Amino acid sequence: MSFYVCDINNLEGGFHKAARKSYEKHGFFLFQNVLSSKQVIEFRKAFDQLFLEAGDGRQRSLRKTEANSDARKKMSEHHANLKLNRALVKIFPESDISWLPPFNIAHNYLPHSVLTRAAGWHRDASGETGIQECRKLMKRKDYFFGKTGLYLQPNSDHGGAIDVIPRTNNDLSSFSFRKYKVFFLLKLLVFSQKYLPWAYKSMSRGSLFSKLLGSKTLPIKAGDCAVFDARIWHKGTFADEIVEKKLKYNIGKIQAKLPPDKTKYVLYS
Repeated sequence: MSFYVCDINNLEGGFHKAARKSYEKHGFFLFQNVLSSKQVIEFRKAFDQLFLEAGDGRQRSLRKTEANSDARKKMSEHHANLKLNRALVKIFPESDISWLPPFNIAHNYLPHSVLTRAAGWHRDASGETGIQECRKLMKRKDYFFGKTGLYLQPNSDHGGAIDVIPRTNNDLSSFSFRKYKVFFLLKLLVFSQKYLPWAYKSMSRGSLFSKLLGSKTLPIKAGDCAVFDARIWHKGTFADEIVEKKLKYNIGKIQAKLPPDKTKYVLYS
């Protein structure tokens, strides 16, 4: 079974079962056209102004409490999106669907294929994995903590999407060859970056290494929303290699200086 992708304006009768199965098995699913093209333009204008006021876009992300009134209004529109909320309630009927802070607007977040640690691969639940009680909770089959990423640009030669390693949401609660394979490969990636930089470059971008990891780049378009398990391994999609060489990076913030028409915004909740 492949992961679930569906236009939120054209949900089929059994969409909730397919989305739930995709979430439990693969760790994610994708809703297309959560925002219209007009809304995407409006959101981008509001966020352009927000980061301009923050200081020439030097910050990688801003929280809802720091946002100006127009940007807060746009975020509230997203969190109050009836189609999205009704769909999530249908998919997860036993859960209390709440939009929990912080509401993070990522600005030009873009890992560098060579200079970013472990090529940017991470879990959003890494803070909990070091706490024994949290690890016990995260191993339970009924554990649920989902994240959403609302993308205001398509994936392109300048990046703009998300790469995931499907099924790694179940690695903490089950034993499998895939679990140890992914663990070994990511450790190898970190090791090679430190001690074998010539090998790291080919590994981080290599199609063979990606195939071994089982990673996928989600087919993101402007206005799409990815819903994913906080435990899944994921990273930002690299810019194309030729483009990457021309960009200026802030490696510490995992941020690139992008042309105005390529500015990257993702609203994470």
